[in-house]
Amino acid sequence: MAATSNHVSRTLLSPGIKSLRRYLKSEINDLRRAPILLIASSSTSESVNLKSVADSCQWMKFTLGQEFRLRTIPTTISSAFPTKESLQETMELMRRTGASTVVSVGSGAAMDLAKAVQAELERKHSDDDGGNNSNSNSSNCMILVPTTYSGILAAGTNHSLLLDNDEETLVPYPRNYQNVDVGSRVTTVGTLDINNYMEPVDDAKFDVLLYAVSAILLDAGLRKSSQPNLLTLLHKTIDLITLRNNNSNKNTTTMLSEMIPELTNLLYQSGGLISYGLGSGALEEDDRSITIALSSSLIPTIFPETHPISFIAGLVPGLCHYHSSASTGDHSNNDVKEQLHKLVEILQQQPSEDGMHPPPSLSTKDESLQGFSIPDMALSHIQSNQHACTPLDVPDDVLVNVLQHSLKK
Repeated sequence: MAATSNHVSRTLLSPGIKSLRRYLKSEINDLRRAPILLIASSSTSESVNLKSVADSCQWMKFTLGQEFRLRTIPTTISSAFPTKESLQETMELMRRTGASTVVSVGSGAAMDLAKAVQAELERKHSDDDGGNNSNSNSSNCMILVPTTYSGILAAGTNHSLLLDNDEETLVPYPRNYQNVDVGSRVTTVGTLDINNYMEPVDDAKFDVLLYAVSAILLDAGLRKSSQPNLLTLLHKTIDLITLRNNNSNKNTTTMLSEMIPELTNLLYQSGGLISYGLGSGALEEDDRSITIALSSSLIPTIFPETHPISFIAGLVPGLCHYHSSASTGDHSNNDVKEQLHKLVEILQQQPSEDGMHPPPSLSTKDESLQGFSIPDMALSHIQSNQHACTPLDVPDDVLVNVLQHSLKK
């Protein structure tokens, strides 16, 4: 199954280890031309939920190095987001070792670091060739193997988010694609066995993921330009919510095992709808996604203990309210308008006892912030983020309004 984003050519392999092995075998000659940079997630936590992720990183290291006898240069990332410093360190590691292909396995941070490395390589190639990438090394490809659900989402997005430690905010990388021949960037995305090499999912986590997809789709429906696959994703998401809310005759474990593959694909595909508001001519002229504007501004400051996917999922009430109370979007496609309205309606309904849990509550655990107005503080952080990355954004009052209606009452 192939999936092409607005900026980067990406191929999504069929799920499973066998599919990834077949792909590696088919590319073995190119992969042997130079060492491979292997970026893997690392965590000091002993959480059972992370064991499968650690196992996936070990499997990837063994498969590349022992099974296929490829030269690998291992590096790890343990932080929630890569930084400019970690990008520079990784680029220096590639320069010293002569690594060309980038393989990343594990978390969203590992995916974002790999994408940032690849973008930096392409920028350097473009500069070296005077803007002509026709002579770029054909083996300079990227293989993403996400084994967390934040990794799945990050693998589908067009840009990375880097933590700016000085400003305490998240900024997109690269800042634009104007000087990069994106047609030369070839990315392959493969997923491993969900049961053994993905973080486990119970019904509560499943619902968080489904809310996150819904938030991204509602967000995409607010923007000016049409999204070719938005209608299809809306249909599939509504169908999945309906199944989830009407599972009284099914065992929950059975229901989840049947729906997780579809949800995983929806999460990946929805990533391609996220806009970073970079204004790079015809490539991206939309405002930045509300989910990204708020996440970039507030996760490092007010909500540092909130998982990014939970934060996005927690914006569903605010996005539903905004859709319901304003004339939003500019879609000539009446089918899209109808499905957006239907999605808002189904999300605002009270599900049955066996149906979806409520969206995650957005509340800060920082006691020093108790008694302060979160929306007032948020505005300051939003404006600081806008100063750091100068995106095209919806009006600030819209961002604050969406946040206000998403906060725990």
